[in-house]
Order: sequence, then structure tokens, then C-alpha cells
Amino acid sequence: MDVRFLKRMTGRGAPRLPLPTAAHQTVARSQSKLRPSFLIICIALVFSAAAPRAAADDESASAEALAKTLESGELQERRDAAYALADLGADAAPALPALIKGVSDRDNQVWMQSTMAIARIGPAAVDAVPELLKFVDTRNDQQRYRSAWAIGQIGPAAIVALNEALKDGDERRRRGIATALGWMTSDPASVLPTLQQLLEDESSDVCVEAAHALVKLGESAEAALRDSLTHRLPEVRAASAKGLATVTRLSPESVTGLVDASADESPQVRSAAIVALAASNFDRDKLLPKIVDSFSDDELSVRSAAVVALKKLGPDSAKAVPMLVEMLQSETATQRKAAAFALGNMGQAAESAIPNLIQALKQHDSSDEAARALSRIGVAAVPLLLAASADSEQSTQQLSATLAAIGPAATEKLIDALTHDNISVQISAAQSLGKMLPVPAAAEAPLVTCLQSEAPQLRSTAAVALRGCRKVSSATTDAVLAAVDDKDASVRAASVLSVASMDIATDLAMPVLTTALKDPSAEVRAVAISGLKERGAAAEIVLPKIIAALQDKSPAVRSSAAKTVGSFGEKAKDARDGLLQLLADSEADVRKSAAQAIGNIKVADVELAAALGSLLTDDDADVVLAAVTSLAEMGEAAVASTDSIAKLLGHESSSMRVAAIHCFAAVQKDQSQSVPTFIELLKDEDWTVRRAAAESLGAMKEGAKAAVPTLFVMLEDDVDTDFAKGAIQDIDTAGPDALPVLMTGLESDHRRTQYYAMFLIGKIGPDAAEALPLLEKLLKETESKRARDMLRKAIDAIEGKEQESP
Repeated sequence: MDVRFLKRMTGRGAPRLPLPTAAHQTVARSQSKLRPSFLIICIALVFSAAAPRAAADDESASAEALAKTLESGELQERRDAAYALADLGADAAPALPALIKGVSDRDNQVWMQSTMAIARIGPAAVDAVPELLKFVDTRNDQQRYRSAWAIGQIGPAAIVALNEALKDGDERRRRGIATALGWMTSDPASVLPTLQQLLEDESSDVCVEAAHALVKLGESAEAALRDSLTHRLPEVRAASAKGLATVTRLSPESVTGLVDASADESPQVRSAAIVALAASNFDRDKLLPKIVDSFSDDELSVRSAAVVALKKLGPDSAKAVPMLVEMLQSETATQRKAAAFALGNMGQAAESAIPNLIQALKQHDSSDEAARALSRIGVAAVPLLLAASADSEQSTQQLSATLAAIGPAATEKLIDALTHDNISVQISAAQSLGKMLPVPAAAEAPLVTCLQSEAPQLRSTAAVALRGCRKVSSATTDAVLAAVDDKDASVRAASVLSVASMDIATDLAMPVLTTALKDPSAEVRAVAISGLKERGAAAEIVLPKIIAALQDKSPAVRSSAAKTVGSFGEKAKDARDGLLQLLADSEADVRKSAAQAIGNIKVADVELAAALGSLLTDDDADVVLAAVTSLAEMGEAAVASTDSIAKLLGHESSSMRVAAIHCFAAVQKDQSQSVPTFIELLKDEDWTVRRAAAESLGAMKEGAKAAVPTLFVMLEDDVDTDFAKGAIQDIDTAGPDALPVLMTGLESDHRRTQYYAMFLIGKIGPDAAEALPLLEKLLKETESKRARDMLRKAIDAIEGKEQESP
């Protein structure tokens, strides 16, 4: 039996705690059985509930019985009593003294339900306010939030005590009081003076919390919210604007305040103000130009807010189209992008702007936004986009990508366009269908028909498009195989690659690909070699021929051969000499492909390493990146290149610095020598570089313990925390030099930082004796079981006992 059964039997219970965010989830109640002594109480309550309940005496008796259990029972009995009292609502008032004590209970369920019960008692629980105030400034998020909520449910009766508590000067408590005041929505007039006082607090956090509380008070706080639009803090101004958005009908003064706020120096405020104006009774004809202007804002957040504002206008938003079309003609790229962005978000309502957006595709610095806008407007844009294919100034690739982005709705019109009298339109339609992925099934046969066109470009485009078919018919397979013998090299190349990538049986595909290796066209040979990668193990039989192609007279073929050889991994070790020769090729793309392949085939020797090392000063950055990446696979064979690798640690490209870090660590005979260098790189401006340095330090295990102080500080950075944690866990130790920063971490507001401080101090062992007083102090004060366990382990470790990773 549990207390929920009692609730069903009595038909009673107060509403559950409203939690506005997922961060405040209730700790699950234990499902273990009730103690026999408490069962007696529950049974008595059930029978008393079944009888006519004429007097409050029965409730008092029930509450008093539960109060005794809450104060003196074992853990499970205290939990059950707290739950039962919370279910009694206002009838739990006789148990208030016990509930006040329960708020301080170490058990999560007991204090949580005691707090809940107090909140449900309401104003009669005003005596609990001093005790609840002890927890509005705790580091426990759940306890801080629930305590403030409970005070809020007690209501204005608590204000005297809250005003008194404000005198002690504690910032955390003032912030908690502001939160509590925000829950007192039943009598806003009594709350406003205190909140307005807190809005002028010296602490920014307190001011912001007071502003959020003010927002909860709704229309009654309009004047206060309006006044706060000029507050010194942008967070307060933004919160005030959001609050005014909830007011049904704003006063002229509030509207004026929001208009001014829409030009605020803070993008956060501008965003909130423009949305609030759209939700208000502000004149639409005056509002539209302001929304349009917001689309030109430098900040994405403001432009996004303008989209929200425009949507709030409903049908009136169509009036903005002419303004945005005019902006689309601007000489400034930012203006054109903003206009296209806005029109795209209007969808079908912006159909009249399609011709202008198609013209905007010609502007390379705003074409992507225009393309996105057209795809969002949808199928209405298809005819004009296809017609634009005949315009020599338009990019066929851009047009086809835009048409494909419209999706299946465009399929029928695109298929029709395959027989258009203009070849450019036909090619654009075929390209578009090929980019839809998968190609619509209805388009397969029409595309096969295009393979018979007199125009080579349409035949090759159709061959490419057919690769996107999910599963092809035998007729399509035969048509693509036949196209491999086309008289035009570009059509043969497209068809060969299609044979390689389509779902065509190996016994049909391999002869075609093998024959294409001897094609007189370098383009065909190159795609045939590349296509063999798609055939995996089946292509191993022709690996010697691919290796031979490393000597082809065409750079494109040599590069393709190197890439394909690399895809075979260690099975292609016989390509070693050919790849070594290509490292000195006159073409940068060939050198890059060869360098990458050497890393993939896992051949490591001093000669190869020296040749790769010589590429570290290549003029082409991509070649250098490929070389340093493959050198990392050489290990100590590349030790002679250490100095050249070290220089790349300061390269302007973050990708290069990351590759150099991995390489530098791999080639060192004594990895500990690289620890100081990597510690310095933990301060790099790019997070990927910091991550690479942390991972390399972690791989050195305890040899990198000198990095622990720096890694520990990184735990408090949201970007760095995960990889810093991983490195600390891998290093799994710390030296006495880390003790000062770890002791500071013990008192951090971040739990992860606290836990790792405890863990690492324990790893230092007896040399961390200086930390014992602080550890013991925290052990007495902390309410978290996990933290207490960690603290005990750290103390035990300092005294010579072992500990485990957190």
C-alpha cells in the first residue's frame, strides 16, 4: 500500500507543483513498502475519510499523527508522512511545526514534500518563511527553486519577513526573494514596491531576476515594465519588453517606450521590442516599416525576431512584400540578403516577389539567400525558375539546386520540362530531378529517354541524374550500360560513374569499369578508377592496374589512382614506390592525394617519412595538411621532421594546428617533452585545437599531470568542459602544484568542478594535507550524498587510502 492509494480512497489532494522548466523535475519517490507503524496511520485515515467529515478535528488528528511520524519515524516513514501531508493541502496546517523541521531534512524526498505541503497550506504557513528563506540562496537548484516557490504560494503574508530579510545584504538571498515575489500573482499591488526596489539592486543578477518576476505579474505591472525599458541593464530592458508583449492593450506611453526600445543598442532588447510591438495594439501601417528595417539589422537574432513579428501580423504581413522587393534592389549585399531572408519566411504570401528573387540569384553575394527564399515559396516558383535556365547570366547549377530544394511538389512540372523546346530548360530539369535524392520514381523512364537525346550535355546530365534512383529497372540498367559506349567522352564518363555507383550487378559492372581504364579519354579513365572505389572488395582484382595508373600521363588520372589506392588500406602496400614518386609530382592535387594515400596504406619507413617531411614547407596548404596528417601514422620514423612539425603548431589555420598536435605527439620518442607545448595550446583561441591538445595530454596518462591545473580550470567553460574532463580522467592523477587551484574549485558553484576538485585532491594523497580543514568543513555542510561520499574518499586518500574515478 502507498500514499497514492490513500489519496484515491479519500478523493483528496492539492494540485501538483507547477514546474516551468524540465530542469526542475521531481525526484522520483521510492516505491518501497510502508513501515507497519505508518500503515496503521494510513488505514486510520482511510476509514476516517469514508465517514462523514463534519469536523476539522479529524483532519487535525490526522495531520498531528503524520507530524509525529515526520519528526520521529525512520526514513521511509518520514517520506510517507511528508507525502501524505502534502496531499492534505490546507488541512495539513496543524503539522506546520513538523513540516518546518522537514524542510531541513537531509533526505531529498522528505524536504521536497515538506516544502510542497507548506506551499499547499498557503497563507496560514507564514511561520515557515524564515526557514524557507535559508534555502533560497543554496547551491542546490531544486531546493532554491522550490523554497522560493513555496514562499510565493504563502503570498503577501510573507512580504514583511521578506523585506526584513533583504536588509542582511546577501546577494543570493535577494535574488531568491525576487524569485519568490514573482510567484505572488494573486495580489500584485503588494508585491510591486519590493520588486521595484530590487530592480535597482547593485547586483545585476538580482535586477534580472526581479525583472523576470515582474513579467509574471502581467498586466498589473505594465507601468513598472514600461519604466524598466530604460534600465541600465539590457537583460532587464529585454525582459520588460517581453513582459509588455503579454499585456492585452498597451497604453500609448508603453507603445512609445517599445518603439524607442526597438532602436536600443542591445540586439537582445531590439529583438524583444519588435516582437512585443507586433503583439500589441500599435498601428500596423507604422509597424511594418520598422519590421522591414529590422531585417537589415546586423544581428541574426534581431532578423529572426523580425520574422516572428511579421508572422504575428497575419494577413497584414503581405503589405510588407513591396517594401522587401524594393530592399532586394539595394546595392548593399546585407540589405539584399535581409530582404530575401524575410520573403522566404513569408512563404506563399511572397509569390509576387518570385521574379525579383530570380533576378537576385545573379548577385553572387546574395544568391544563396534568394535561392532559399524561392524554395520556401514553393511550387509557384517552378515555371519561372525553369524559364530562367535560358538566361545565359543565370547559373544552371544554382537554378537546379533551387528547384530540387522545392521537393516532390515540383516533380510533375520538372518531368514536363524534360521535353521543353529549349535545351537549357531540359538540362536544368534533368539536373534538378537528379538532385532531389532519391530521384522520384516517376522521373526514371523520362530520364532514360533523355539518354537518346541529340544533345551530349543532356545525355550526360541524364546519366548523372539516374545515379540518384533508389532502385532501377532492368531497362534503365541496359540503357546506362549502353551509354558507356557513347561517342561523346563526357557522356561515357558520366555513364561509367553511374555504372559504378548504381545498384547494378557486379558481373555486369566490373567489365565495364575495367574496360574504361583503357579509354582514350583521361576523364573517363579517371572516373573509372574513382568508380572502382564504389565496388569495394570486388575491385581488388584490378588493384595492380590501378597502381599502374599512378604513372598515367594525366594528372587527373594519377590523382584519382592515388585516392583509390588509399581506399584499399594495407592491401595496397605494393603501391608504396609509386606513391613515393608522386610526392614530388608537379601538380599539387596529385601530391596531396599521394600523401593522403601513404597514411592510409600504413607503410612507415624513414624514406617515406623524409619525403612527407619535405612537403611540410609546400606552397599548397592542402598538401601540407595531408603530409602532416600522414606523418602522424609514421610514428618515430618521422622524428627527423619534429622541428618542421613544431612550426605548424603556430600555423594560422586551426585545422593545421590540430593535425600538427596529433603528429607532434605521435613522433616523439619521449612524449613528456611535448607536455609544456600542449599546455600552452590549451589556451588556443580555437576550441578544436584545445580539444586536440587535451586529448593528446590525456593519452600520455600520468606523464601529463603537469597539465592538470590548466585542464581543471577549463572544466568551468561550457565549450571545454567535456574534453577537459576526459583528459583529467585519463591522466588520473595530480601533483601538489595543482592544490591551490583545486582548493579554489572546492567552493565553485559548478558541481562538476567541485567533484573533480575532491577527486584530484584525493589523488594527490598525503601531500594535500593542507586541504583537510576545508574538506572536513564541506563534509559537515554539504547536503548531497554524492558530495559527502566524494569528500570522504578524498579525506581517506590523504590519510593513505585509495580512491576510484568519479
